[in-house]
Amino acid sequence: RIAGGYKAMRQWLTASTEGICDTRQFVVVAGKTGCAKTRLITQGANGQGIPGMVDLEGLANHRGSSFGRRVGGQPSQISFEMSLDVALYRTALESLPYIVLEDESRLIGRCALPLALQACIKSAPLVIVEATLEQRVQHSFENYILANLEELRILEPNDEQAFNLFAEDLRSAMARIAKRLGGARYQQLSTHLEAAIQQHQSGDPSQHLGWIETLLKDYYDPMYDYQLKSKERRVIFSGSFAEVAAHLQS
Repeated sequence: RIAGGYKAMRQWLTASTEGICDTRQFVVVAGKTGCAKTRLITQGANGQGIPGMVDLEGLANHRGSSFGRRVGGQPSQISFEMSLDVALYRTALESLPYIVLEDESRLIGRCALPLALQACIKSAPLVIVEATLEQRVQHSFENYILANLEELRILEPNDEQAFNLFAEDLRSAMARIAKRLGGARYQQLSTHLEAAIQQHQSGDPSQHLGWIETLLKDYYDPMYDYQLKSKERRVIFSGSFAEVAAHLQS
């Protein structure tokens, strides 16, 4: 019990998170887009998750990229912060060697990480998940195409309406990165996306694999490589999904 009501509880939770960030060791799981970082920390190699992990994207109900919107929308900033504070507090009580987080920027969708946690992510040791381009394309396809559409179909019983919402979400996601893609590349990817949507509506979703591969190679990978240069000294381990899971669970 916390005396003082809701405001006192928020203040206590905020102070708790700041204290955890000051006193506990963190390890951050990083890797290129599509290397299954979230799956790794939440499921590990045995389906039970990595000890000491906090699923930031799960708390934000967002997969963390322009294409990461999920059914149900995101919690308010206050609700996100309180859920995060509680998750960190409970994890800290386990007295494990470190708390495991996925590498995230300041924002997960529209949910902002607390400043203290941002600082931890920027300074903590890194473990890098490595995966082939083919593996990353397949994982992205399963998450951003198949899983997103399935979630919408559960929410929207009208299959045609669910697909229309799904297709519009993809178009909107591509439009959100149009400036960073540049005009010519955006037009090319949008054309490929439209063709894939049409084929998907006819029963063949596999056409999405092409534009996903192009987006990973030409947009996300160069951005990741550039960002990694400033983080290389923090890398303490790198390996495949199974190797990183084993390292974190050892």
